Amino acid sequence: MFRTSTLSLVVPLLLTLAPPAISQGNPVADLGVELIQPPSGAVTPGGSGTFIYRLTNYGPESAGSTTPVDRPIRVTSSSIIILPFGSEVDFPNSTCFMLFGFIDPLPGDPLRVDYVNFFHVLDPGESVECETSYTVNSHLDHQLLVTWTAKSLLDEDPDLSNNSLVLVFGPTPPIPTLSPVGATILFLGIFLAFVVVWRRSAGLGFR
Repeated sequence: MFRTSTLSLVVPLLLTLAPPAISQGNPVADLGVELIQPPSGAVTPGGSGTFIYRLTNYGPESAGSTTPVDRPIRVTSSSIIILPFGSEVDFPNSTCFMLFGFIDPLPGDPLRVDYVNFFHVLDPGESVECETSYTVNSHLDHQLLVTWTAKSLLDEDPDLSNNSLVLVFGPTPPIPTLSPVGATILFLGIFLAFVVVWRRSAGLGFR
């Protein structure tokens, strides 16, 4: 069963606070996130479905063990623009604890929203899977890349290359087609190439 996302008044503040600086002596934990089930439904405007990712602590130490908060590990989406008819893509439910918060825009910038999954301490070798639902805004008119990135507060991550996954939403790119003139030129080129090969194979050559 899904647990419904919850709006909290403190989330915008949490999302805008920069993580504390890493100092010597902080635990070392390599977090990795991977997509284990691609989107199950259409990712084009109006589409919906679910996807599943796995968050793993590859060690060598526990992740989040020294952070004085209940859920010190986060997997956060990139910021998503709020359109007149709702967000570009909505992630309404997740099997993992999720919050979302609105980003206070600068003057002239659109309103944005971030989605965040929060996790308890992960020991070395431990992993957790999250199934999240999505709905693509029917008015989305461009390709949208949503990046989900794992981060453990106060911990040092020795390998950042495996901390993110990317989902792509938006209209299907059009298939390139030739104009009538282009099709004619292509046909003539193929025909002339065929004639050259045929004459050479027949030993006729050119005079």
